[in-house]
Amino acid sequence: MLKALDRLLAPSRPAASPAPAHSARPVKPVAPSRDALQLGSQQWYYRGISQGFQVNWTSRDLEAWRAQDFSQTQPTFSLRRNFTAPCVEGDIRCMGESETRAELTAQVGRTLGYLETTGGYVPGAAHPWANTTFSTVDMETGKPLSLTDVFSKEALYQALMKDKLVKQALGGAKPADFDALVEALHGKAAPDFSYRFSREMFQNFTFNHLEGNQVAVRMAVPYGVEAWRGTLTQLGLLLPMSALKGVVSETDLRRAADRTAGILWSEASKIGQETSIEMKNGVPEGR
Repeated sequence: MLKALDRLLAPSRPAASPAPAHSARPVKPVAPSRDALQLGSQQWYYRGISQGFQVNWTSRDLEAWRAQDFSQTQPTFSLRRNFTAPCVEGDIRCMGESETRAELTAQVGRTLGYLETTGGYVPGAAHPWANTTFSTVDMETGKPLSLTDVFSKEALYQALMKDKLVKQALGGAKPADFDALVEALHGKAAPDFSYRFSREMFQNFTFNHLEGNQVAVRMAVPYGVEAWRGTLTQLGLLLPMSALKGVVSETDLRRAADRTAGILWSEASKIGQETSIEMKNGVPEGR
């Protein structure tokens, strides 16, 4: 049964991997996959196992479990659990109506990546609020990872210094190292304020595809002003696998690329599905 389920949920392999790209447009969903499997009240989009963790992506949730551990009662990570956690004072998710829509982007080793669009409306506000970004978590702890956890700062520095948007922001300046570069970029915005660099943006990434001994990473840069809320600006970085620090390995990436264990966004984007989780006045709907 599990093998049959894996075959049904696995998307077809691409003829070629897309190149890194910049985008300042809202993410548009692609056509639904014919491979989505209806089980009970929810659709199953993807099931994959890597480094002892099983990812289940359905219309209801995106979860990570310890594979073949039948004693567990809760996933190590649950998008629904995170989004519907009890409200704290000032939490905008719990004022009026809010929704998060997410799609799996990568399962590499013990890491899980997803593209998340969260938004809503607060009564009395002039307009809805929205934010779109990448996130990658450690499935062991459920905690978010930063690119600095995965790659050396020197490799990140070299890749960023080659990026077109970074060059424009620096205006000819050449910071000495990664830390100086981050400080030089922090707060710098596009001329139309569609994006603004920040120190925190390194937590917003996913693994896209491989090019020889390099891995293409997409990193999201936050929007600059409210007129651009909900849009996604990406940096496409090529990073050498020799610069990996151990959170994931070259073997993990190659196994994800050939679908032996896991998946990369160049493949996952073809699934064409998303999870939707809604809240109204702090109460989850359809729970």
